[in-house]
Amino acid sequence: MALNTQTSGALGGAAQGAATGFKLSGGNPIGAAVGALAGGLLGGLTGGSDKKAKRLAGLQADLIRRTAQENQRRAELEMGQVLGYGRAAIAAGNLLETGSSRNYMNQLRSQFQQDIEWERVKAQMEEKAARMGGQITAGQIQARGLSSMIGGFQQAAVAFGPIFSSKPKGG
Repeated sequence: MALNTQTSGALGGAAQGAATGFKLSGGNPIGAAVGALAGGLLGGLTGGSDKKAKRLAGLQADLIRRTAQENQRRAELEMGQVLGYGRAAIAAGNLLETGSSRNYMNQLRSQFQQDIEWERVKAQMEEKAARMGGQITAGQIQARGLSSMIGGFQQAAVAFGPIFSSKPKGG
């Protein structure tokens, strides 16, 4: 099971809170307990940003995909209208849709299709980049949370070290 940022925040906050409470209370264990409780609650409540980063990236990727789909729909509609106007203009000029007029219409259709395909591929790349960005951000948040937790434990070790390393009296 991976350590999430809420857990690492709670553990690190508890350790840091215990160390701070112990120092502020002049070495009283009740001060350490109160500090641990407060730090643990605060650390746990402020964690979870990694999940939020992933969720936000997912929403951004969905927006990119939906926007691209709508843009593709509009481009296909525009292509149909432009090609229809072209055929109407050819017919209105008493021309047959052969030779150069057919060649022009085919080139126009081909360009529209290439543009639509490029926009589709570009949107897929943007969607993937947004999702990957969320994963990277979440990983960075998790790493910072773990680092903070280790820092909290280090503070607790410094604060409580003399208690555990002192020799018993009379020994």
